[in-house]
Amino acid sequence: MHLNPVKYFNSRYQSPDLGHNELRRLLNLWPAFFLNGIKIESIKSDFSSIAVILKHRKRNNNNHKSIWGGAIFSSIDAFFPIMIKQILLRQGIETIFYTKGAKINLIKKSMTDIRYDFVVSDQEIEKIKSTLNTNKLYLGWHNVKGYNINQECCIEAEVEAYIKLKKIK
Repeated sequence: MHLNPVKYFNSRYQSPDLGHNELRRLLNLWPAFFLNGIKIESIKSDFSSIAVILKHRKRNNNNHKSIWGGAIFSSIDAFFPIMIKQILLRQGIETIFYTKGAKINLIKKSMTDIRYDFVVSDQEIEKIKSTLNTNKLYLGWHNVKGYNINQECCIEAEVEAYIKLKKIK
């Protein structure tokens, strides 16, 4: 038997019984996250929040010894669509999802790790479900801030989630 890790990840990811700790372990092994020093610290059991650390490493430094923009973008890119997809999947709503766009404002260069707390509220989920019922497509902006180890805000970001209705069970 040959185990294809990509097929395994995709099949588990589409399953409504995927647990939050299993998703955290799978995402921490994802090459784009692992290589950029992105670590998913925790995922709330209902997928309404994810804590992420972008580690300050030599391989994600720019020539000024701060974290380069590509690593910062990677650390905010996927989490809102992932959270929304998992929340909706548990409600029997299958979707196609990705990040359509992002706006990143560098407040202060970071010479340390950056921590993000991604949160999707119940009100946002109700709005998304309502939009999907009407338009079959949701495009919405979600905000997150990144803080260094001194709790100083270094990054303010907006992420546009693209969520398209696949089918309702």
